[in-house]
Amino acid sequence: MGPLGRLFGTTYVGGIGNLGTVYALTKSEAGQWNTTAIYSSFSGNLDAPVMFDPAGNLFSTTRIGGNNNLGSVFEITP
Repeated sequence: MGPLGRLFGTTYVGGIGNLGTVYALTKSEAGQWNTTAIYSSFSGNLDAPVMFDPAGNLFSTTRIGGNNNLGSVFEITP
C-alpha cells in the first residue's frame, strides 16, 4: 500500500511509446477501483514492482534503456 491508501503498480506495455506505465488504484466510497496512470516510460519497458521511501518517493526499474540499454532505476516524487 502506497501513500494515501492507494495501490501502485506497473504495466509492461501501454502509455507513451507503448513502453509501460506506473499506475495508482484508488478505491471509491462505492467500493469500486479507479485507475490513474501517473507516469509513462520514455526510456524502457517497466516490469518491476514499485517501492517507496519514507518521504513518499516511488522507485522502480525498467527492463531496457539506461547505459548500454541494460535498464534503469527511476524515481517519481510526490
